Amino acid sequence: MPKSWLMIALIAVNVVSTGLSVVAFKHAGMALEPRGFLWQQIQGNFWGFVSVLAFTFLTRHLALNVAYPLTVGLAVLLVQLVFARLFFGEAPTPTQITGALLIAAGIVLVASRR
Repeated sequence: MPKSWLMIALIAVNVVSTGLSVVAFKHAGMALEPRGFLWQQIQGNFWGFVSVLAFTFLTRHLALNVAYPLTVGLAVLLVQLVFARLFFGEAPTPTQITGALLIAAGIVLVASRR
């Protein structure tokens, strides 16, 4: 697998697993019984661990000052624009969409090698 495809795959795994951990922790916060809370905490920690592993391997191939803002920014966008709507029915407001566009612009600037 060429290095660029590996980095794209690691970024995708990191961002999606970060998003899934956030969803699980939100479900844990909404749990009405201890068993549901514990199960969601386990899932959240599992996906968080997957995220950390992907990030660790990503930093072998990408500078930290690029990898960190890239993955965190993309995870914020995924949770705010997709997962919040998909899992919780939370639609972003126009102001939040504007903020997301600014985050996306920042990601492009950070990821550029100029």
